[in-house]
Amino acid sequence: MENLKLLGVEIKKNKIQIPKEKEYDRTFLDAIERASNEKIKVIPKDEFVFIIESFGQY
Repeated sequence: MENLKLLGVEIKKNKIQIPKEKEYDRTFLDAIERASNEKIKVIPKDEFVFIIESFGQY
Protein backbone atom coordinates (compact mmCIF):
# COMPACT_ATOMS: atom_id res chain seq x y z
CA MET A 1 0.00 0.00 0.00
CA GLU A 2 3.05 2.24 -0.17
CA ASN A 3 2.01 3.20 -3.70
CA LEU A 4 -1.17 4.75 -2.32
CA LYS A 5 0.83 7.09 -0.10
CA LEU A 6 2.66 8.32 -3.20
CA LEU A 7 -0.71 9.26 -4.68
CA GLY A 8 -1.65 11.24 -1.56
CA VAL A 9 -4.12 8.66 -0.27
CA GLU A 10 -4.32 7.89 3.44
CA ILE A 11 -5.84 4.80 5.03
CA LYS A 12 -7.45 5.31 8.42
CA LYS A 13 -9.70 2.77 10.15
CA ASN A 14 -10.07 0.68 6.97
CA LYS A 15 -11.28 3.70 4.97
CA ILE A 16 -9.35 5.59 2.36
CA GLN A 17 -9.13 9.36 2.40
CA ILE A 18 -8.36 11.07 -0.87
CA PRO A 19 -7.73 14.75 -1.56
CA LYS A 20 -10.99 16.71 -1.95
CA GLU A 21 -10.07 18.01 -5.41
CA LYS A 22 -9.57 14.44 -6.70
CA GLU A 23 -12.94 12.98 -5.62
CA TYR A 24 -14.40 13.02 -9.13
CA ASP A 25 -11.20 12.50 -11.12
CA ARG A 26 -11.78 9.13 -12.80
CA THR A 27 -8.15 8.84 -13.88
CA PHE A 28 -7.03 9.30 -10.28
CA LEU A 29 -9.59 6.77 -9.00
CA ASP A 30 -8.40 4.24 -11.60
CA ALA A 31 -4.82 4.84 -10.42
CA ILE A 32 -5.89 3.99 -6.86
CA GLU A 33 -7.28 0.66 -8.07
CA ARG A 34 -4.05 -0.15 -9.92
CA ALA A 35 -1.79 0.98 -7.06
CA SER A 36 -3.64 -1.27 -4.63
CA ASN A 37 -3.25 -4.26 -6.95
CA GLU A 38 -7.05 -4.33 -7.43
CA LYS A 39 -7.65 -4.76 -3.67
CA ILE A 40 -9.55 -1.47 -3.62
CA LYS A 41 -12.48 -1.11 -6.00
CA VAL A 42 -13.95 2.31 -6.67
CA ILE A 43 -17.65 1.94 -7.35
CA PRO A 44 -19.13 4.99 -9.06
CA LYS A 45 -22.39 6.40 -7.80
CA ASP A 46 -25.31 7.07 -10.07
CA GLU A 47 -24.64 10.78 -10.02
CA PHE A 48 -23.46 13.35 -12.50
CA VAL A 49 -21.11 16.13 -11.55
CA PHE A 50 -21.25 19.29 -13.61
CA ILE A 51 -18.66 21.97 -13.14
CA ILE A 52 -19.59 25.29 -14.72
CA GLU A 53 -17.05 28.06 -14.93
CA SER A 54 -18.00 31.58 -15.79
CA PHE A 55 -15.94 33.86 -17.94
CA GLY A 56 -17.66 36.88 -16.46
CA GLN A 57 -19.10 37.88 -19.83
CA TYR A 58 -22.66 39.08 -19.57
